[in-house]
This record gives sequence, C-alpha cells and structure tokens, in this order.
Amino acid sequence: MPRINQYGGSERNRCRVTYSMEVARQAAHIESTLHVEDMSARVRNVVSEFEAQFGADDVRPFLQLLCRALEARGSSEAERVVRRELGRFCRSKELGANVINMHRAAYIAKS
Repeated sequence: MPRINQYGGSERNRCRVTYSMEVARQAAHIESTLHVEDMSARVRNVVSEFEAQFGADDVRPFLQLLCRALEARGSSEAERVVRRELGRFCRSKELGANVINMHRAAYIAKS
C-alpha cells in the first residue's frame, strides 16, 4: 500500500509531479545509449546525479518512474537495465539498514 504524504497524495504521485522533467530527461539519455555496458554505467551515473541533487530518499520512486517511462517508450532493454539497478539500490539500502540494526542491537545488548 502506498504511503500517504502530508498533502494527502501517495509518495509515488508526489515524486511523479516533482521529478517528471528529470525522469523524461534521464530516460532520453539512457535510451540513446547504444551498448548495454554503457547503459549500465549511465544508469549508475543517473543514480549518483539524482542523489547529489535531490538526496537518497526518493531514488527508489525515481527509478520506478524511470522504468515506467522507458516501458512507455518501448525501450525494453533500457528498462531491464534500470530495473537491475533498482534491485541493486534496494538491496544495498536493506543491507545498510540491517547493518545499522545489528549495530544498534549489539549496543543495546552491551548496555
């Protein structure tokens, strides 16, 4: 179930409105890349640029919107590359959260 933000809309809708131009711009850049290896590097670069400009909180919904945009354009290979990066991003965030929780639990156990 989507989270509801303070304005009454879902988080995905907020991101869709906020980042629509960025999604369109990055989809065009990724789609124009000729080789899959270059496309993978471009997607990683897109994630880095997005995090630097907007922060890490909205990377996941941004990548989801990017996947949908590429799907709508009929760019199945580009969509697969972005989905793979989305999976990596989610796993790294989960791993980071798990490490933080392990450290927190160890600290509490020592107390």
